Amino acid sequence: MFTFSKVISLGVVLAGGSGLSAYLIPYYLSGSKNSVNEALFKSSYSSSSGKWENFSKEEKEILEQLRILFSELTKTLKKSIELRDLINQSMQNFMQSITSTDSLLSSLYQKNKELIENIEKLLGEAKQQSNRKMEIEANLRRNEYLQNLMKKIGESINSLYGNLEPIVKLIEEKDKENQTSSTTSSAGGGTSASTQAKKTLEEVNENFQKVQASLTSLLLEKSKKEGELLKEETSLTFYFVNLRTSIAFLNLSVAGLQEKSLEKQKEINKKIEELNQLREKLKQANQDWEEIKKKIASFQNYGGILKNAICKNSEHKYISDSREETVNCKDFSKNLFQK
Repeated sequence: MFTFSKVISLGVVLAGGSGLSAYLIPYYLSGSKNSVNEALFKSSYSSSSGKWENFSKEEKEILEQLRILFSELTKTLKKSIELRDLINQSMQNFMQSITSTDSLLSSLYQKNKELIENIEKLLGEAKQQSNRKMEIEANLRRNEYLQNLMKKIGESINSLYGNLEPIVKLIEEKDKENQTSSTTSSAGGGTSASTQAKKTLEEVNENFQKVQASLTSLLLEKSKKEGELLKEETSLTFYFVNLRTSIAFLNLSVAGLQEKSLEKQKEINKKIEELNQLREKLKQANQDWEEIKKKIASFQNYGGILKNAICKNSEHKYISDSREETVNCKDFSKNLFQK
């Protein structure tokens, strides 16, 4: 397979060597009206003349020049056709490369799109977990506040217990004294005042007992609530730690995907640049293709003129020699210039 550099090299060779005839031949043909053009369009001698010696030296030289021009033009045309085929092959290679690069570019776009979708999905999950984490933090703060409140309630209940205890003891002592006094009064025929005092003490004692029972119930309820709060705190703390770990993992995953997406974007930019370069090369190759087609058409035109002139002059036996084989006048339609 030929590379584009070889195509350029061949073009340079054509321009520097036999390709020069592409410009010299038209000039030569147009600049010698009285010699070359006369030889090209001169009709053959009649058979009645029979005197080949009348073929002048000048006519021989012109015919020889025509042969040389035809030979050079034939070589130039062959090389031009080779160059045309090379350019055509290069154009096909460029188009295949463009198709392949375009397909790869589409694949890169699709992969990058999937990466971006995964990033958006992970960011959505991270946002949801961050919101949940904030809720748990708020619940933990509320739990901490309730625990402090329970602690203060417990301290207040204990303080109240401490204040009630001496009073209860005092009531019990007074009750015993009243009982002793009541027994003495009954034996000595005392009044009912001691009985009334005893009744009052009993009522007070009963009320204090109820208060103690309520305080005890509050303490039990407090302990139960503290247990629930502690359990909730443990659960929330565990969930909070897991969420924090999960969010950190999601952030790392997002960072990794973003890095991959950037790499894909770099590949995409590189392929876009390659695609643009290939299109420019294809455009240039197409211009070269059109140019070489014009030159080949011009070569074929002048080649036909030269061959026609040579074949007409070759009817004379005088110029019949081995070099005549270079021009196949009998098989004109299959000549290189008819391609």
